[in-house]
Amino acid sequence: MRSVWSLIARRGFARRATHSDVRVAVFTGVVVTLSIWAALIAFTTYERDQVLAEAHRRSALLTRVFAQNVSRSVDSANLANASLGNQLVLGLAPDSPEMQAALGQTLVNLPFLRGLGIVDARGRVVSSTEAETGNQLIDMRALGPLPEPDHDRLGGFIAARDLHDLMPASSPRAVPSGVGFLPLVRTVQLHNGQRFHLVAMLNSDAFANVQQVTMSDPTAVAALASFDGTLIAS
Repeated sequence: MRSVWSLIARRGFARRATHSDVRVAVFTGVVVTLSIWAALIAFTTYERDQVLAEAHRRSALLTRVFAQNVSRSVDSANLANASLGNQLVLGLAPDSPEMQAALGQTLVNLPFLRGLGIVDARGRVVSSTEAETGNQLIDMRALGPLPEPDHDRLGGFIAARDLHDLMPASSPRAVPSGVGFLPLVRTVQLHNGQRFHLVAMLNSDAFANVQQVTMSDPTAVAALASFDGTLIAS
């Protein structure tokens, strides 16, 4: 009789041990599964953070490249305007063939310009790289506030091809969306008191072309905007 109870007790213990082993196995499996998922999530998050960090680093680098390009262009146009202004002060007539040639050569040397022009205080185009604008009046308000003598000012984006589109009396020309220029104006005062404004027209398309060539990534976009949010190039 005692041996029978011993056998039953051992069988009951075995069943309890088996149930305990199952619970341990299930718990262990759950822990292992959760650990694997946690590791996968951590790895995925790390990879995503690395990709985002690299994207931010590249974006910051491209932003500096674009900013330097714009700064170099503006500085070059400033130097060109200053050089042309000095020639006026030294006695070269603003409407002379020599000044016309100087404007044309400057435009060749600075391909990011749409054009150059010299405008008197009344808004009459005295000389220009665009023959059709010669001796015509333009709306000076489009250029924004004019700088003092021997100073430069970069105006806001103007949706126009050149000075011809700023002539109130001219037949309006259709200007494609996004086409325009930034007027860089330098005021020169001659010894006789006459004032002239040298206008260098920075081509917004030239900035967009630099962005496209530099990025070389069809999934990326870039834009150049003024401080007031006006889109200049994209």
